[in-house]
Amino acid sequence: MRKLIVLVLLAMMVVSCSTNEDIPFVQNGNGFYINANNLSATDEHRMDLEAGDKLSISAEVEKGFMSLIVISPSGEKPFEGNFTEVKSFEISLDETGTYLFYVKLNRFTGRLEVNREISN
Repeated sequence: MRKLIVLVLLAMMVVSCSTNEDIPFVQNGNGFYINANNLSATDEHRMDLEAGDKLSISAEVEKGFMSLIVISPSGEKPFEGNFTEVKSFEISLDETGTYLFYVKLNRFTGRLEVNREISN
């Protein structure tokens, strides 16, 4: 009986630590943004992009932690990093196709914005 109680308590702890919330990705013109308030979640977003495009990425972290991985159609990672403060930068894309944006938030309050600057 004691083992059963311990197993039930451990299962309850694992369930309470998991995140089932989706990250609220909002499509915005040539990109997307996330506004979050004390959110812990992991989610992904996809965008069709062209070789030569640039991505303008801006992160505003009020509190918590955010991780972003950008994965190209071939599986390369043109960006992988963590954010704990305000940060803005650009990355250039070498491939045409669908890119995956993998985002992980931990008690995150702030904003992430990704905009596509179309190549000529």
